Amino acid sequence: MVYRADHTYRSDGYMEHELSGSEQMLREAVDLSSSGADWSSRMAGLLTRCPASRAQASKMTVVTPTAKQADDPEHLVSW
Repeated sequence: MVYRADHTYRSDGYMEHELSGSEQMLREAVDLSSSGADWSSRMAGLLTRCPASRAQASKMTVVTPTAKQADDPEHLVSW
C-alpha cells in the first residue's frame, strides 16, 4: 500500500486524518486543507501520482474542520 488515510470524527466538530505514505505525498496532502471546494479534484490528482512502491513510510496527523458527518461517524479509511 502506497497511501493510507484513517479519518476519525471528533466530538468538537473537527476531523482527524492520520496519513501514511511517501513524505512528498503527505506534504502535498496537508496542503489540500486550504483548497476549499477544489480539495477533491486536487486529491484525485495527487493520488494518480502515487509512487508504484514506497521505500520508506512516513506518517502525519492533520486536523481539519468538517461540515458534515458521514453515515458511520466512527471511522473512514482511504487507500
